[in-house]
Amino acid sequence: MTASHYEGLIEMLDAPEKEPGRLIPWIRGFDPDVIEFSLACVPDWVPSEYHEFFNSYVAFEFEYGEWFAPNRPPSDPSSVQSGCSSLREAAEAFGADPDAWFPVGMFDGDDYVAYHRKNDGAIEFGRYHFLDREFLDGPYPSMAEWMQTYGVEL
Repeated sequence: MTASHYEGLIEMLDAPEKEPGRLIPWIRGFDPDVIEFSLACVPDWVPSEYHEFFNSYVAFEFEYGEWFAPNRPPSDPSSVQSGCSSLREAAEAFGADPDAWFPVGMFDGDDYVAYHRKNDGAIEFGRYHFLDREFLDGPYPSMAEWMQTYGVEL
């Protein structure tokens, strides 16, 4: 075996395994007006898969993370609006363009699961750490592909 082969094996062994994720369906249905209000902060460039997600689900449960849900009041830290506000603060604090990011969840104050609009207009998705300015998981072409890494199909 070559040295590069061993390096690849070491990288695979160092990669943390993810606990399976879980889609959380609406229990009592949803009020379209509440969803519309909650998602008003979503930029036009965010792919339709994000809005479509809420046609069936209220959240995605993933290890050590918190999903920003549209059924939470704006003052709740787990609300979509609160997530938008906290990501904006983190992006600005660490020199990133806050208008190029949209969060769907977070791990801590500087570590978000988010859509990112690159300079060329292409969209990527993943877990990004603003302090270190790097993806910790991803980037992936879509939210759905990121969820697949948790064993979940949309």
